[in-house]
Amino acid sequence: MKLKLVESNPSVDEYMTLIASTGWDGILEKGKARLEKCLKENWFSVSVYNEADEIIGYGRILSDGELQALICDVIIKPEFQRKGIGSLIVTRLIEECKKHDILLIQLFSAWGKEDFYIKHGFEKRADEAPGMRYTN
Repeated sequence: MKLKLVESNPSVDEYMTLIASTGWDGILEKGKARLEKCLKENWFSVSVYNEADEIIGYGRILSDGELQALICDVIIKPEFQRKGIGSLIVTRLIEECKKHDILLIQLFSAWGKEDFYIKHGFEKRADEAPGMRYTN
């Protein structure tokens, strides 16, 4: 499968398609205008397209550009999961943080996805401090 990684946001319609494909309840209810605003407020993002130029994955970072970064919305269409696309996205997001010497890279993992992030250098935080942080 030939992939194209683009360092930019998808269109709001593409973003909504990805969200709908994964069943992330409640997000689409925010409406198109609010979701478009969310996309514009990113510090850095990557979109992945297949050979048919269809969006199949996305990930973004919210950051102050110096100290803190929060990886958000790592979304892969279900039929393309377990093909290395999520790893491609997370690796690129981490690289961008390292390029800017960001000290704290964090995320909140969807239930059952912790092992994926652990493979990429994150560790689970204590139950009283939820989320995951990058440790490599």
